[in-house]
Amino acid sequence: MQLVKNYEFTNLDGESVIINASVLKKLVHNRVGDSILFLEKNKIINDTRINRYLKKLKNSVRKSMVGAATNGMGGSSAFYVVSQEEIISILNLEIKTLESLIKLTTGNSAEAKKNKSHYTYRLNSFKDDLEYFSDDKFVGVYFSINGQHRGDTMYQDLAGSLNAEKDSSHIEHYATFRIGDKKVEYDSLHQLKVKLTSTDESQRIEELHNISVDDCEKIWEGYLSECKIDIIELKNVDSWDTLSKFIWFSNSSTSWSEFEHTFKITKTPFTNFIKSKSSDKTDEDSELEKMIYTESGLELKSGKFKKTNGGFEFLVSILFYTSVNQTYLNKFAFPKETELLNSLLNSTYAVDEKSLESWYRDLLQLLKVWGKISKKSDFKHLTKKVGLFITCFYFIQYLKEYRYKSTNEIFKPTFDLKNLSKIVEDYLTVLEYVMNPMHESNTTFWETTKGIEILKQTKNEDVSCITTKNDITDVNLHKEFDKWLKLCKDFERTNQDESILRHVGRDLNLWSNDHSAVVNCINEYLEQAFTEKMDNQIDADMFNDIKWQSTESVTNKKKYLMPSAKRGLSKRKEQLKKPTDVGHDDDRAGGGSSKIYNLDIEDRETNRKTVNV
Repeated sequence: MQLVKNYEFTNLDGESVIINASVLKKLVHNRVGDSILFLEKNKIINDTRINRYLKKLKNSVRKSMVGAATNGMGGSSAFYVVSQEEIISILNLEIKTLESLIKLTTGNSAEAKKNKSHYTYRLNSFKDDLEYFSDDKFVGVYFSINGQHRGDTMYQDLAGSLNAEKDSSHIEHYATFRIGDKKVEYDSLHQLKVKLTSTDESQRIEELHNISVDDCEKIWEGYLSECKIDIIELKNVDSWDTLSKFIWFSNSSTSWSEFEHTFKITKTPFTNFIKSKSSDKTDEDSELEKMIYTESGLELKSGKFKKTNGGFEFLVSILFYTSVNQTYLNKFAFPKETELLNSLLNSTYAVDEKSLESWYRDLLQLLKVWGKISKKSDFKHLTKKVGLFITCFYFIQYLKEYRYKSTNEIFKPTFDLKNLSKIVEDYLTVLEYVMNPMHESNTTFWETTKGIEILKQTKNEDVSCITTKNDITDVNLHKEFDKWLKLCKDFERTNQDESILRHVGRDLNLWSNDHSAVVNCINEYLEQAFTEKMDNQIDADMFNDIKWQSTESVTNKKKYLMPSAKRGLSKRKEQLKKPTDVGHDDDRAGGGSSKIYNLDIEDRETNRKTVNV
């Protein structure tokens, strides 16, 4: 909305001149409260539709927040709120704008259809929000947009649900409260209220026994009114974007990243889908979060992908964007934050829900497999690496698009859920092998005179390199291995220019938007697996569990990673009656049995979504 202002001047000739200037409608800051008393009398809601995620704070920090307010130190940063009426006004403006855009979007071009679909999606989202916020229960209610941590803490302390600290020497103590010469001891605002206003006279402090409850209430309210905090209502908001920018600027000194901020306020099919797959509570995990942070075995306690500070959103955004972007997928790329902001988190980004659900199932399946593999001693050290998990997920997505072009036909790989564990283990084995500094992918040492001499001595001319002692059949030569490893490393240090382009290991360990060396290596193994299985009719060393299907015989795109038809409808009905499923600690395809020691009880919902991998 624009306003028109008139500016009157007198020019050099003494004539009056009036200039009309259009100015933008500005946000209005209206103080609606100045103390904790306002919080007690007017509940402010921290609604997840406005600000979904809050970092859990230590109890001592929360106690200090309340203590600071009672001591007059709580007003350094204001609480900002919007009314139900204001939110409805914002939503109506957004809906009106989108309806106009839909009318203006004409034609049958792909771009026009995409835009219309995107506008329609956003319109439906805003209509859904309008219905939600129009509920009678929100009449007269304020919604918090900044200061939720402190607000929630105040409410908990007023309700008596914020536990007292056993050792309070390190926290900000509550302000001293005296009646006459007597100091009143209390460790929460709730406890103080009881001592001042309880209808049970025995619970009130002795000096207030003969005073009416109404007068006691006035003492209590007078105390709260002196606990100063600023509560500011925002009005004249013209869009969610304006509101989000305010939140951004008001938090500009905090640890919020631009990515975190943008993710929270963007309304696209992707962001809404991921928000639905994450918990809006700080003390419990959603199904997906539980599998990522507690069951996968991944070390995520520090770094970019820890749950707090938008780490969850960042991880799944990277996994999704690369999976659906063929250019990135062909390189197992890690997209940078700027790329995600300009594409995936752009308000115009569109993706269909079917693709999202398919991707989500794949992720759950891999997480479940990864968690089981992480318990195996041979793979524990690998499954902790976040980068390997990410590239493994890319590998699964890559397989869906991979095609082998033989002389007459084009083949694509397929695999069953029961074989997914084995395929993942093969992938990790390959990577561990090629990351070895003695592997030919990482060094040209074996092409030197000395290297060739060692290969001949150990009868390894056919494999072209030695990576472990197990490659040496003559046990008498095992004692020489450490010496050869040193020779290899010394060669690398003095011949970096010659060898640098061959370092798969270096490529894997970098936060990189190009892992072509890894992909090329995987391609070699896939080609070998195809040749061995389809041409030579023998088992391949790696990826033998992959089946190859001619694309000529496929009329419809097959859904991969889905259960076979053998499971049967009757069996399915029988299982659905149970709240839990019986699963296997070690999968059957990997040698696991149905003996009692190998069985475990699994959550039915998770098990069904991952199709009992």
